[in-house]
Amino acid sequence: LKPKRPLEVYGDLILNNSQFIIYENNSNSDTNSIKLKGSLFQSANNIITTVGKPFIQFNGNQTQTISLLGQISSSVSFKFDNPTEFILETNIPINQRASVEYCRGTFTGPGNFIFNSLRSSLYYKKTPIQPQGKEWPINNGPTQVYINLSEGHRMPMPFSRTIDTLH
Repeated sequence: LKPKRPLEVYGDLILNNSQFIIYENNSNSDTNSIKLKGSLFQSANNIITTVGKPFIQFNGNQTQTISLLGQISSSVSFKFDNPTEFILETNIPINQRASVEYCRGTFTGPGNFIFNSLRSSLYYKKTPIQPQGKEWPINNGPTQVYINLSEGHRMPMPFSRTIDTLH
């Protein structure tokens, strides 16, 4: 895909037996994104790869399921902004220089985010935020965490974690 503006998918995105390439047009632009209202399903023999650093944004208004059985061979970042829930059916790899941006929603299901040990980031973007264990696992967690809270808001941590860099 080489979108000139964000690609908006209003249903499910099903990647089956193919290579899905997302190109970056401008490093500071939403044109690098796929905005997904439905779920994402990737088959075992599918590869998601990128040129640049694009992201997949889950911004539906109902439950969204993420199942990645194939590979992600480069830096794909994920944004989560849905008032309901995200079902992680599988572990979600966050490769080097990629990130998870959490705005709202609840993570459920058997999967977790698995962060690369080199320069992978977690962003908390909106308030109020209630951290969960899936986006910040005990092992293979982010190396950098960014917390953006409005004045007067707090972020309670219901668990203990160790990180390299807090911004």
